Amino acid sequence: MENNKCKYCYETDNLIYPCDCKSGVHLKCIEKWMKYKNCRNMYICEICNKNQRDAIELYKKKTYYTYFSYENFMSELNKV
Repeated sequence: MENNKCKYCYETDNLIYPCDCKSGVHLKCIEKWMKYKNCRNMYICEICNKNQRDAIELYKKKTYYTYFSYENFMSELNKV
């Protein structure tokens, strides 16, 4: 189960999960972090080492893709 707080600001709303970490993030928070980090590896998660670039770009384009874990996906599916 994911941590329900952003790993940067600790708020709980509108989280995405662009990597394998259990902590969600806000798009605005991760963008601020990447600007601060400002290096060639800025898209690599500092915890799980997964490249988050594709997931972040998809989210920014507001495609149909969502960042739910399997458990959250099933929970949302059951609400329909």
